[in-house]
Amino acid sequence: MEQKDITEIYKTYSPKIVLYLSRFVGKDDAEDLMQEVFLKVFNSIDSFKGDSQISTWIYKIATNIAIDKLKSFNYRKGKSKTTSLDYVEPLKVKDKSASSESDIEYSFLKKEMNQCIADYINKLPDNYRAIFLLKEYDDFSIDEIAEITEMSRDNVKIRLHRARKKLHDLLLANCSFYYDEYSKLCCDKK
Repeated sequence: MEQKDITEIYKTYSPKIVLYLSRFVGKDDAEDLMQEVFLKVFNSIDSFKGDSQISTWIYKIATNIAIDKLKSFNYRKGKSKTTSLDYVEPLKVKDKSASSESDIEYSFLKKEMNQCIADYINKLPDNYRAIFLLKEYDDFSIDEIAEITEMSRDNVKIRLHRARKKLHDLLLANCSFYYDEYSKLCCDKK
């Protein structure tokens, strides 16, 4: 593969992979793991046969590296899982002077709720969390997730269902839900 192609792969996928990894293992380790992922990608690019999309192949490598990191003794011993869901929508304000206090408060609350949800996603078993993140945040299909995780379609569906159910139960047990003045679903910790 030509250097130009490798550079393009890195430019295209590195931001997505670092975001995925930060959701999976936390911001602190995401950048380092992303470098590890692309080192492995570049060292084994010649063995990529094209049987799948390059994106699923890269995500498969990233998922395996993330799970290995979470299972490592030093990681379990010294760190807590700190998922980050940095997908807060930016405020859409037409005029900066028109930014109201309620818009700022809403943005702050949304970021706080996202972190609350991330805290409960952290409580999911690693194999459920991987499937949940791939589906809900990276928008992969069931077939693509099956390829990434090397599971059958049925197993992916079962684990996704169980992950959603477990997350739902955790949120219901620990949060109160309501709709704000923007008709957006919100939560507060109980």
